[in-house]
Amino acid sequence: MHTRRLVAFLLGAWMLGTGFMTLVAIRNLQSANEIAAEAPSAKAPLILRALGPDNMRLLLRHQASELNREYFYRWEQAELVIGIFIVFCLGFATQPRWLPISMAAMAVLLVAFLHFFIAPEISFIGKAIDFQVLKDTDGQMKRMWALHQVYTVGTLVKLLLCGILTAYLLWFRARKVTRKRVISELDASDDTHYTHVTG
Repeated sequence: MHTRRLVAFLLGAWMLGTGFMTLVAIRNLQSANEIAAEAPSAKAPLILRALGPDNMRLLLRHQASELNREYFYRWEQAELVIGIFIVFCLGFATQPRWLPISMAAMAVLLVAFLHFFIAPEISFIGKAIDFQVLKDTDGQMKRMWALHQVYTVGTLVKLLLCGILTAYLLWFRARKVTRKRVISELDASDDTHYTHVTG
């Protein structure tokens, strides 16, 4: 029971962390655009004259992208640790079951695929085009969008697996508690009947 509670807690933290990281990445890019669009402070004109508004916007977006790349790299490492620990807990539980173990292992493999194969490509292309003004029809931009779609779909599948696994653990626990309660009530009923007969 304690193992299921721990795994359910870790799954909740995993899903919450994924959602939080997505919001952070979106907000970083939005902040770069907002800062570039704001009226400059009294100390900014010299810097703006040297850079120009377009270059300043590119520089701010580059910084936001670098932060996002670093954040996601670290988060993916944390995901692998969390996922492997979940698989370990499920595998060495009192009554290990193959369905939850398989689902957790699939989520870990999915994160590993995104971390080692998709994210490095996104990072490489992103750094190459950070200071370029590209159109949606350009080859590098098309590849970037395709990789982002693969990453997004992989993340959604991971969240789905974690959600289903969490629901399964909670349902399995509720069913087990209900079964114990029914057995306890039947035993109590039998004891009452037995005492009535012998009395």
